[in-house]
Amino acid sequence: MLKIITGILLAGFLVIALSEPTNYDNFKLVEIRLETDDQVKLVHDLEEADSEFDLWNLAKKDVKIAIVLLSPQAFAKYSQLFDNLKIKYQVVERNIQNKINEQARSMVRAKNDRNIILKYARYTEILSFIDSTVAANSDIASSYVYGKTYQNRNLKAIVLKTPTTTRSIWIDCGIHAREWVSPASCVYLIDRFIREYRSGEPETVAIMNKYEIHITPLLNPDGYEYSQTTSRLWRKNRSPNQFSSCVGTDLNRNFPYRWL
Repeated sequence: MLKIITGILLAGFLVIALSEPTNYDNFKLVEIRLETDDQVKLVHDLEEADSEFDLWNLAKKDVKIAIVLLSPQAFAKYSQLFDNLKIKYQVVERNIQNKINEQARSMVRAKNDRNIILKYARYTEILSFIDSTVAANSDIASSYVYGKTYQNRNLKAIVLKTPTTTRSIWIDCGIHAREWVSPASCVYLIDRFIREYRSGEPETVAIMNKYEIHITPLLNPDGYEYSQTTSRLWRKNRSPNQFSSCVGTDLNRNFPYRWL
């Protein structure tokens, strides 16, 4: 089970990094066993208080494992704390940079592939995919720009609909910059919706005949591009914060409801 959890997390977080990226040598991925509510609360408190305590999964009462990425300095500090509090933990990856390097080598072959389905594409490639998809399927697809980022990148969504649609669905991906599998999943979903609708797959046809589907594959393009070029494990956007030297805001559903 541990290997499965770790593999899923690494698939989502650790892919090719470009252009002099931040080095994560000797950063450790640590599994923490949560046995009490107080331990769950401690993990959340540490995440809130210290940016070096980088929690990779949602720790809660019915989830008995927290997985956290720690710098060498943070590991020295927190391993001592865990020992003192008798909290069980183990190191599951001793040098996360090795995983980044390994996946970077495996991604080189896909770099020049123009088909971005099942690929970790760049921001401009994703926009081009939306535009070409709409051009080829104008009877059921359209797109719109719903805003701009701090770094002046367009926020674009694609809409899939038929004349009989009566309700709307919103699907977004790429809120957290480092989770590259998320935008790739939205791109795949768009492609699959259209292919299955065209082929007459009954369930997909029924969905599209009822719902107007809005999909934005990349909600955080500034952070996503920064994770591609500079810091592979960057999570937030790139906007400055007033009265703080810290850059970026976690966009994790950080907007009001009933806006669509």
